[in-house]
Amino acid sequence: YKGGFPARYGGRLSSVIDIRMKEGNKKELRGSLGIGLIASRLMLEGPINKKKDKGSWMISGRRTYIDILAAPLIKASLQGDGGAGYYFYDLNTKANYQLGKKDHIYLSAYTGQDRFYFNFSEAQSTKFKGSIDWGNFTGLLRWNHVFSSKVFGNLSATQSRYQFSVFNKITSKDFNNKESSFSALYASKIRDWALKYDIDYVPNTKHYIKTGISSTFHRFVPGALQVKNTDFPSDNIDTAFNIVNAPELDLYVEDDIELTAKWKANIGLHLSGFKTKQNWYASWQPRVSTRYLITPMLSAKASFASMAQFIHLLTNNGIGLPTDLWVPVTDRIKPQQSHQVAVGLAQSLANDYEISVEGYYKWMKNIIDYKDGVSFLNTNQSWEDKVEMGKGWSYGGELFIQKKSGRLTGMMGYTLSWTNRQFPTINFGKRYPYKYDRRHDFKIAGVYHVSKKIELSADWVYGTGNAISMPLFRYNTASGYNPGSNFGGDIFYYGDRNNFRMRAYHRMDLGINFIKAKKNGGERIWNISVYNAYSRRNPYFIYSDYNYTQQKYNFRQISLFPILPSFSYNLKF
Repeated sequence: YKGGFPARYGGRLSSVIDIRMKEGNKKELRGSLGIGLIASRLMLEGPINKKKDKGSWMISGRRTYIDILAAPLIKASLQGDGGAGYYFYDLNTKANYQLGKKDHIYLSAYTGQDRFYFNFSEAQSTKFKGSIDWGNFTGLLRWNHVFSSKVFGNLSATQSRYQFSVFNKITSKDFNNKESSFSALYASKIRDWALKYDIDYVPNTKHYIKTGISSTFHRFVPGALQVKNTDFPSDNIDTAFNIVNAPELDLYVEDDIELTAKWKANIGLHLSGFKTKQNWYASWQPRVSTRYLITPMLSAKASFASMAQFIHLLTNNGIGLPTDLWVPVTDRIKPQQSHQVAVGLAQSLANDYEISVEGYYKWMKNIIDYKDGVSFLNTNQSWEDKVEMGKGWSYGGELFIQKKSGRLTGMMGYTLSWTNRQFPTINFGKRYPYKYDRRHDFKIAGVYHVSKKIELSADWVYGTGNAISMPLFRYNTASGYNPGSNFGGDIFYYGDRNNFRMRAYHRMDLGINFIKAKKNGGERIWNISVYNAYSRRNPYFIYSDYNYTQQKYNFRQISLFPILPSFSYNLKF
């Protein structure tokens, strides 16, 4: 959901993704297997008790080893003086069992971890290495009870965890070959425990009413920092920021209503509250979305949504490893709020094509950003002292075309958008583009079915580069200062906030599948694919180092993956 949020969703300003797990096969053991050069995966599902036909289970997992395959290619692209890698894994599991005619229980869990790392050397005098790790876990226990043919309810207990860490280390040698190093490790965590009860009521064919209440206990660990400086051991840091415990309460009601044969609407209200040490923040969030059939093949839609979010994203606007940190609402930092309107048209053509166009406008308040010249690594200040509250705007339009049948199927989407921020003292009070402001976003993908046994696929994506702050010039104020030191001294002048655009991101992927149906109802697929077919060096981030020989700073772009050919064997059984 990018707009027209139903009232049952809360706590987000941008968008909501609703993901549902497979239920599992109650009749027999089934599965799928994929073994490839870049990743492997396995999914199994089956009945808990085949004779009773009352329950099922499902488990799936995957693991990439793309970092191993890409290592020699990345090293070659860096002229042999560094390397980079990325991998992730995840595991999903779910079980359900029917206790009786009216009761069903569900138990599910997900865990996953991502890691990016790299190292780079500059003229044998400076070495830079770093890594970013992030991961999630969530577990759910749900009880479904059917009160009648028109009313049923769900009681859910959930626990989730998010953790993030960023590490970087700079080692350099001066003219006397003396080595010094500076390293920093930053980690943050969020844990949630929640209890929720939802009721669905269907009084007749023209109404579908949903209502619910939930309580969440948040535990925020905004950060723990370790800093080691070999030149100045007295500056070493090993500290943890204040842990924040906060309860949140949510209540909603919504109705999917058929007003006429051509006009439907979803009308609702979401209420939420968040408790800090001294304050109770309450929010009323009305929601409405409508759809009107102009003709059987042409429809118009419009929506309005008011949203609130009790957690803030702090992004690193400058160069260096990207550090997106999540911090909670406090007595001093208010919740983010937004209002969004959207209108659009959707047209179906001969049951083969769908075309839609949509425009939106969102205005936000109480968003935060780092003040000029501050760093999250500075522990002499609370993070609340480093930020400022302001307002923002996001608006644009989207065109989407889809072909759903025939030998050639596919889709194309293009979004033109603007996302700006404004704060009283940041950037001299002037508006500036947000880091993730993406002017152009284009995607096209297609699948051509040569026959029942062979299909070809291709996709291409393009996106405007992130906006970051780059220095325009530098100077120093002390005579005898050692230029290029990693520990301060050079003064950089940046001009406007986010005054530079990283290179645009674009990439093409190609693939071919050889399909063979099995007698037992299964399927075998051999896949040959090429990721990043023309080996575009897309930017992940930019960092700087000082070249003592040339006596100047160099700015380096770190990219993730060059061209990656691969093949895999996939089996459904």
